[in-house]
Amino acid sequence: KADSLKVLKPDTSICCQQERPLDDVRSLSRRYNAPFALLRERNRLLKALMTGTCGLVLLLMSFSLVAAPPGTRDEISARLMPAGELCLEGDECGVAAVIVAAGNRSGQEVYDSSCFACHATGVSDAPIFADRASWVDRLEKSMDELWQSTLVGLNLMPPKGSCVNCTDDELRAALDYMLEPVLSE
Repeated sequence: KADSLKVLKPDTSICCQQERPLDDVRSLSRRYNAPFALLRERNRLLKALMTGTCGLVLLLMSFSLVAAPPGTRDEISARLMPAGELCLEGDECGVAAVIVAAGNRSGQEVYDSSCFACHATGVSDAPIFADRASWVDRLEKSMDELWQSTLVGLNLMPPKGSCVNCTDDELRAALDYMLEPVLSE
C-alpha cells in the first residue's frame, strides 16, 4: 500500500503563477462589488437629499398653512356654500324651472343653427339644401310623411334634427325653408 500512495509535493512554480482560491474570491468581490459600492454611495446621497428636500417642503407647507385665504369670514363662507339644493319629488322646494323658448325663430334661423351641419354637405345621406337631385326620393312622400321624418328622425337624422329646443312651428318653418328652393324649380 505504501507504493500506491504518492506524496504530493507542492509545485512552487505553479503555485506562484496561479491565484489561490481565497485571492480569487477577494478579486471577484472587489470586481463585482465596486458598482454596488457606487450604488450604495449614490443611495446614501439620495436619501440625504430627499430627507433635506422633504424637510424643506414640510417647512414651506407649514408657512402656507398659517396664511389665511383672502377675504372676510362672510366672503369665505359664501364661496364655500353649495351651488344648489337637491329637491326630491314630493318635497316643497319652491317653483320648478320652466324652459322658455327663445321665441319664434324663422326657418332660416333654425336651419342655420341646427340643420346646416348635415344638409349643407350631405352628411349621412342627408338631402342637400337647394339640390333637387338629392331631394327626389323625399319629394315622392307627402308633406305629412316629411313632417313625421322631421319629428322622429330618419336614418341617421336624430329626432327634430337635433334641435331639441325647437317648437313645432319652428321645425315646420325650417322644413318649408329647405323645401322652398327645391319645389320652386
